[in-house]
This record gives sequence, structure tokens and C-alpha cells, in this order.
Amino acid sequence: MKKAFLIFLASGWLVASFGATLSYPIVDSNQTHAYDDRQAVEFPKAGERYFGQDGQYGARSPSYKDNGDGTVTDLVTGLMWTKTPIKATYQEALDGAETCEVGGYDDWRVPSIKEIYSLMQFNGLDPDPNSNLTEGLIPFIDRSVFDFEYGDPREGERVIDSQFVTTSVNVSPIMTGQESFFGLNLADGRIKAYPTQSRREKKFRALYTRGNVAYGKNEFRDHGDGTITDAATGLMWMKADSVEGMDWPTALGYAEQMEFAGHSDWRLPSAKELQSIIDYERSPGKTDSAAID
Repeated sequence: MKKAFLIFLASGWLVASFGATLSYPIVDSNQTHAYDDRQAVEFPKAGERYFGQDGQYGARSPSYKDNGDGTVTDLVTGLMWTKTPIKATYQEALDGAETCEVGGYDDWRVPSIKEIYSLMQFNGLDPDPNSNLTEGLIPFIDRSVFDFEYGDPREGERVIDSQFVTTSVNVSPIMTGQESFFGLNLADGRIKAYPTQSRREKKFRALYTRGNVAYGKNEFRDHGDGTITDAATGLMWMKADSVEGMDWPTALGYAEQMEFAGHSDWRLPSAKELQSIIDYERSPGKTDSAAID
């Protein structure tokens, strides 16, 4: 079941570059290696199996400015962030944004899942969930810029308990009908749904953001030729998916050989590019549709 799920997503959509003034620029994933189905490998050449993966395509490299006042500016997205996360329950994190005055600003907000996902860097290392050791681990955020802590076993946490709060509520109930929100775990690099209320008052992490209120909002334009441009991100997409599922190396080759609507530079999207077109207000259970426009 897990394998089929991954194949479906990998073969779903293709993307090409499109120049524009952007309100929602996608920050590069910072993945610098190439892989086969087991390990890192030398970069495949054009026409070879596994050619065309994320690490072989450059994008807008992560770029930050530490302002020296407890804030960090993302020079790609235009978003400003608090440098040091707080540790709080879900409701405490929401309330804390209202009173936060870090750096002398009073317009801080809890980020959406798309806003905080802009900070994701895919050169992190997924920890062993059964281990309490953090030596040698790399989180999925730039630790040279942001303060980051793994979960503290002395407080009953697991090392991977570094889940960050967002305002993106899951429109479909989870578990036994519980309301949840989409949070980002920057210890293991995954988006997950977490209950907004829990009996044990779980502590999450929270980074607040401000500025660029258009970030994460798509501006789709249908060209009538089977392609869609998102003017917010500058990416062009094929309107229809591949119809048939395929494994990852086959999908890579399919994209690299594609000629469609007058374009020959199609490629598989990175995880961050694909996440940019998710519509978190849709779900099969709530809107009887996929989570896409």
C-alpha cells in the first residue's frame, strides 16, 4: 500500500519554469545528492536511469538574514520569522502570536502549512524514533540561522518530537472524529495531522511569521492548451496527470522526454513545488474531491 501511494504521487504532475514577479516563490529544497532506489549515487547523465531528480535542478537557494533582534528575514520569500521557537500547547501557540513583540513588531502570526514549509530543507537526517541520541543528526531547517531543539527525553518526549504549529486546519476529522491541524515536524521532515486538543496537553513548537500575506496563495491561469500557470509561484503545470501509474525512475524518464503544448523542458516537481498546489481546504471526506483545485 505504501509503495503504490508513492508511485501515484511521483507520476502525477509535471512542471516547467515560467518567469514572473512572484508573490509565492518556492525556495529550493536544498537537496544536493542524487539517489537510486537504495542509496546516494553520482549524478546520472541525460538519458540514464534516475536522471532528472530534484538534486539535479537548481532553484532559488535558501537565503536568510539574521537581523540581530531575535528575527530572521527570508530573502527569497519576503517572510520574517522569529528566530527561537516557543514550546506550547496548540492553543497557547495561537494565543502567543497575539502578544508576541519580538524585534519590536506586533503583527506576528502563526504560519500556514505552506508558509512554514518554505523553511524545509531536505538535507536533514531522519532520526531513529527509538533512539534518544541526537549526535550527528541534521534537522530539516537551517540550524545555522534558526534555533532548533529535538524532543527532550527527560521531559517524556521522543527525539522526533519537534512538531511545529500552523493555522492550517484539517477539514476532515481524524482518529475518533477529532479536529486536527497540519503541522510540520522539522526533526523528521514530515507533514502530519495533530489533534488541536489532547488530554495530555501535548507541547508543540511554534515559530511566528510576518510580512508577505500573499505567500501560499495560488493564482492559477488556464491557457486552454492543457497547461496551467500559477502566476504566484511562476511554475507551469500540465493540467492532466499521466493517467497511468509508474515507478519513480520511469516517471523521471517520462517527464524528461515529454514534449507538450510547445514546451520540451518538463520535469518532475520537487516535493516543495508539488506541495505548492495542494488545496488544504479540500479533502475526499469533506468536499468529495482530491486536495487540489
